[in-house]
Amino acid sequence: HKPIEYKDIMHWKARATFLRNVGQAKAAAALEKAEALKEAKEADEDEEFMTGYQDFLTNEFNES
Repeated sequence: HKPIEYKDIMHWKARATFLRNVGQAKAAAALEKAEALKEAKEADEDEEFMTGYQDFLTNEFNES
């Protein structure tokens, strides 16, 4: 069995800050990258978000 450490129960953003504060910047960057990718994949599957995003792209970049 592996004991649960303080950093294991933190939200990922707080954990990234904690890792930076204890000198583990590479681990913090890897954590942030992995979580950003996970959030992006979740957003891709969200139909309401994608509809709004497509509307934004259409309206924002329309030159008329």
